[in-house]
Amino acid sequence: ERFERGEPPDCGRRALAQPEVVTTADPVSTCTDCPLAGKNGGGSCFTTRLEHEGKVYGLLSTSIPADFVSDEELSLFHEVADDIAFALYSIELDEQRTQAEERVRHLNMVLRAVRKVNQLITQEKSRDRLLQGACDCLIETRGYQDAWITVLDETGRLVTSAQAGLGSEFA
Repeated sequence: ERFERGEPPDCGRRALAQPEVVTTADPVSTCTDCPLAGKNGGGSCFTTRLEHEGKVYGLLSTSIPADFVSDEELSLFHEVADDIAFALYSIELDEQRTQAEERVRHLNMVLRAVRKVNQLITQEKSRDRLLQGACDCLIETRGYQDAWITVLDETGRLVTSAQAGLGSEFA
């Protein structure tokens, strides 16, 4: 709840402001604004930001028995944080790639629809068949879910229309 309000505990604020691991030797007495401080059983806490290539993804914080605190333990903790940050970065890249691939697929379907409509324009001589055929082309390729065309006169009144994918709701 505190993070949702933008109010991380002191160790989180300090960790977000620096690349180094924040070590809290006695969280019960020094990290009084943290709801987890009393749950670490008298040990210490490590907190660091999860960061990769300049982007901060979040925080990693853990409790550790006081007698295990050492430079080696700190180094291992930082390595785990780097690994998690890299994994989050990789997931983000994969999601971006998937979105880009979906966008390319959609654009290719739209391009196919445009080609089909262009072919129809060169072949069809009936206005109503052209309009209906264009609507049908736009949804048949799966580029669009529905399509409608209205032809208006110079006063803005309906002359004719066509639709595909809308059913009777269009009327």
